[in-house]
Formats: sequence, C-alpha cells, structure tokens
Amino acid sequence: MNNNIILDYLKEKDFDLSSSDLPGITISLDNNELVIKGSKLDLIELANYIVNLALSNNNRDHIHIDDLTLIDKDSKINSLIIEKE
Repeated sequence: MNNNIILDYLKEKDFDLSSSDLPGITISLDNNELVIKGSKLDLIELANYIVNLALSNNNRDHIHIDDLTLIDKDSKINSLIIEKE
C-alpha cells in the first residue's frame, strides 16, 4: 500500500508542489479538537496514505503514522493510527 495516487495526479495536472516549509506534521488536542498542521507536501502525503487505506481491499487495515515517518518530533501527539472498518 505505497502508491502515490494523490501526488501523481497533482503532478499530472501540473499543480505547484514546491514547498519551503520544513517537513513534519504536528498534531495536538486543543479544546477537545484534534488539530493537524503540516506543509503542503506533508498534507498531500497524509492524504495519499488515507486514499490508499480507503482503496485497500482489506477491512481492518490501518496506517500508523509516527515521528519515524511523517510526524514532527516536536509534535504534542507523536503517533496517529487510522483504521479502515
């Protein structure tokens, strides 16, 4: 489950994918709301993970994103699991 569906589509459509922001998503809980912040490319990569999960043929598949993959080491929440039902 490592297809770049979103990134490939955006490149094909000639979207500007340049980003000067440092990589790494930050996640926090603010007033009982989950807040996810990231650069343009970080959010595209997160979207790609979610689309690949949604297209998976297996129920109960999941993605585990942490500070070793996409989450910034300074993020208040350093692990995110998204599961397909």
